[in-house]
Amino acid sequence: GTRALIAGSARLNGGRSIPESHMILQPMHLVSVAKQKMSEFSPSISESTLTSAIFHPSVVIFDKDGTLVCFHTMWSSWCEDLARRMSAETSKDMASDIYDLMGYDYKTKKVGMGILAEKTHPYIKEKVVEMLVKQGFHEWEAKNVIEKTWKDTPENMQIKMTGNLRDLFSRLKEKEIKIAICTSDSREGTEEFLETLQLQEFVDIVVCGDDKVSKCKPDPHNAIYICK
Repeated sequence: GTRALIAGSARLNGGRSIPESHMILQPMHLVSVAKQKMSEFSPSISESTLTSAIFHPSVVIFDKDGTLVCFHTMWSSWCEDLARRMSAETSKDMASDIYDLMGYDYKTKKVGMGILAEKTHPYIKEKVVEMLVKQGFHEWEAKNVIEKTWKDTPENMQIKMTGNLRDLFSRLKEKEIKIAICTSDSREGTEEFLETLQLQEFVDIVVCGDDKVSKCKPDPHNAIYICK
């Protein structure tokens, strides 16, 4: 291992090899020299010696779905329940229409890119109304269907955390770093999520998709608002 290091350092040293006596008598110095040379080519090696005090954020902003919790676990059942309620209300099978609109794959139980993953609930409800109107419903009928069938959160909320959130948030608080959540989800659903996992005490600010101050992603407004 040491000979390989010497060979590598020789290449970094313009082809001049380091004497073997140096290798035997001063191995730690040899490693230091080699790392110093390598750091010229590898920023990650240079940064490995930096102290954590150089970068100490005031706040960390988290998205919720797909970052703190598994998006598919939480919202696949929501899609299916909404389709079931709308089908019962309209006396028409609405499942495939709802799934297509939301970007939901019933077979894999996964939500792909689409309005459910990217937009706010008020926006999604507008699109559902538009879909119903195109199918022959009067606008007032479509809005009535939404009023009767829409729920901001899954009836039986299933939460699969992406990690130990209490431990993560506790470690951030120990370093006096504030915690923010910026999500397209509704405030009702977000607060229920925080309450269920008992995380309210750690979070300093939450901006949700249906808040008056909120602007839809990828607009940076919400992140800027949090930082101010």
